[in-house]
Order: sequence, then C-alpha cells, then structure tokens
Amino acid sequence: MKKIILFFCLLVIFSLVFFFLGEKYQQRKFEKSRSQFFDRGFQTQTKRPGAGMGTGNFQRGEIVSYDEKTITLKLENGNQRIISVDEKTQFLRGEPISLENIKSGQKIMIWGKEISSDIFGANLILLLPSE
Repeated sequence: MKKIILFFCLLVIFSLVFFFLGEKYQQRKFEKSRSQFFDRGFQTQTKRPGAGMGTGNFQRGEIVSYDEKTITLKLENGNQRIISVDEKTQFLRGEPISLENIKSGQKIMIWGKEISSDIFGANLILLLPSE
C-alpha cells in the first residue's frame, strides 16, 4: 500500500515539474518570436544620425499624387516622400486590390525598404479606413 501511495506522489511531483518546465519553454519561445518580429524593423519613423526623416521599413501618410510607377506620400510630419511601386508590390484593403483602386487623399501604410534618401521601395501597401 505504501508503494502505491509513494508511486502516485512521485507521479504528481513529476507531472508538476514537467508542466512548469513546459510553461517556461512556451514562454521563452513566445518571447523569442516576439523579439524576432520587432527586430525586423517594423518601427515607425526610425532615425539614423544625419537622417532628416524616417528611414525605417514602414511609412504612413496620405497620398498626394500617383502614377503607375510612383506614389507621392505626405508623411504625418508634413514632409513628402516618393514611394516606388512595381509589379511585385501588393495592395490590400481587407482583400487584395490593385493600384487602380487607390485615390489621392487616401491614407495608407507602406512596408518596404529605403532605396535612396528620397525614394522608398514598397513591398506592401495597406489602404487605411477613412476617418
């Protein structure tokens, strides 16, 4: 009888230990994936020494004008930025759309990379809902 009680006590203790080890593992895994996401540069308007405006991987503003290769964007700080678009650029507004669906005055959010100090290459353009 004592052996059975001892067996169940050890079983409970091991179960609790492995449960807490699993919780710690999941917590570390979550922290790692979260830090990987934020380390990719999805910050707004990151600054470099000597840079006059945002140079991160993310831009947000209002469309001033556009043609088939570029969008002129008025940033939230009042500056204007040229956004380069190509056939690989994706446009979204809840569902995939195209360049023909955008209009001047719309607010957009853009993910991409800086090509030069005044041109930003767009990978993804998200049309924001009007306020």
